[in-house]
Amino acid sequence: FRCIKEDKVCLMEIKEYLKKIDELKNKKIEVIKDKCQTHVNKSYICYCFDCKCHLCNECLKTRNHINHRKSNIIEIL
Repeated sequence: FRCIKEDKVCLMEIKEYLKKIDELKNKKIEVIKDKCQTHVNKSYICYCFDCKCHLCNECLKTRNHINHRKSNIIEIL
């Protein structure tokens, strides 16, 4: 499988993979409570996979991440 976080291919036995998936399912998903460091008190609304950082509305307005792969936090929650 390809690891999204590290963008590499990982080789492991299917048993081990399934065990890791079960462990992840059992963990509670933590809600992001941090605010944007650049734009103080602005909540993050998405995550940029290319830059590996969270973004608020003001960050998006800079258009620095316009063609990057992003995920909306609200959809994940």
